[in-house]
Amino acid sequence: EQTGQQKLNVVLLGYGRIGLVHAESITRHPRLNLLAIVGSNEKKVSEIAKKFGTRGALSLATILVSALLSQSACLIIPEINSSKNEEKVDGVVIASPTLTHPDYIKLCAQKSIPVFTEKPVAFLPDQISECFQLAHKANIPLVCGTYIYYTNI
Repeated sequence: EQTGQQKLNVVLLGYGRIGLVHAESITRHPRLNLLAIVGSNEKKVSEIAKKFGTRGALSLATILVSALLSQSACLIIPEINSSKNEEKVDGVVIASPTLTHPDYIKLCAQKSIPVFTEKPVAFLPDQISECFQLAHKANIPLVCGTYIYYTNI
């Protein structure tokens, strides 16, 4: 890590196979901090968050708060009942089921949070277009990732 560079706080949505790959990558990167993992199963998300030394939450809406910072920033609240130790969310990685992607992207666009999402962005072409239009209007990056295994076939 270069001196004077602050780590970027990333929230991971989803903890399936690819979500765990992203969690590993984020925690190993010298400029990133895995701020929280969001998932639908309280026990599972808590176990995985503990494994990666971060916090777990059951919804993105639970952890994002916009009123206390500028339009281009959000806060994460480590404990629901406490607003101590609030931290800025610099980016979101979406590795949840595809059906959830458009709503998460819309929420991030509303909060001006950059997004990396797994493929596909959405099921329907109109939804995909809307997501990219919202990101463009919010002036945030929306990046759709994919992976390819190279083999000697």
